[in-house]
Amino acid sequence: MKKLEGFAIVTGSSRGLGREMVLRCAADGHDVVVNYTSDKSKAAAEAVAAEAREKYGRRALVIKADVSNYDECKAMVEEASKYFNDRLAILVANAGIKNLLDFDELTHEDYERVIKVNLMGVMHMVHCAIPYMKDGKGASIIMLSSIAGQMGAAKRVDYSTTKSAMYGFMKALCRELGDYLIRINCIAPGMIMTDMLRNNDPEILKANTAAQCLHFIAEPVEIADAMSYLNHAQYVDGQVLAVNGGWYM
Repeated sequence: MKKLEGFAIVTGSSRGLGREMVLRCAADGHDVVVNYTSDKSKAAAEAVAAEAREKYGRRALVIKADVSNYDECKAMVEEASKYFNDRLAILVANAGIKNLLDFDELTHEDYERVIKVNLMGVMHMVHCAIPYMKDGKGASIIMLSSIAGQMGAAKRVDYSTTKSAMYGFMKALCRELGDYLIRINCIAPGMIMTDMLRNNDPEILKANTAAQCLHFIAEPVEIADAMSYLNHAQYVDGQVLAVNGGWYM
């Protein structure tokens, strides 16, 4: 597999899947942007950046930006491009939120916020990133979808909607950007041990684990492995890589 040349942006990368993926990008030889949204995540984001520098010898830039805000997305890409003085090779659109209520228990503000972060945030970041990738040297865009976008999930109607919508967005983009060697793929995780999963009902987690072919909950490194493969697999485009232990096939 050919290594992409340039820096990487991973949104929502102060913890969880984002943290693991930004460190893998650094291990793969890329300078990295560590993105966070709330002030309470700043210290964690800085710790991730410090690890990328100290462990992998890469430059790391910490940027606060809410992906639901287009202007903040644009400013993040511009700041990173100037700081690294390099091309943007990898965008991993990872930032996401969810509600855990039945749809009729949500307010419209609740589900609008999920749509703004999970779907519009991805579209904003991709829209801002494309001009920095169209030099024909190859680039990778990865969207973090979910098993919930493939099979649906109760109490996650708004979340499932945003994750499934990524597939149409991805496929249409591939038709537009293939001439520039910009590849777009999705990763659809199943149960990965993150803070988001830990907030679920333990009995539901137990039942879901039993429903899988592989009866265990994976660690974030599994998603980082999938991301690294997709970043450098030159003939893989427009695909959904399901990392779910055989729960949904």
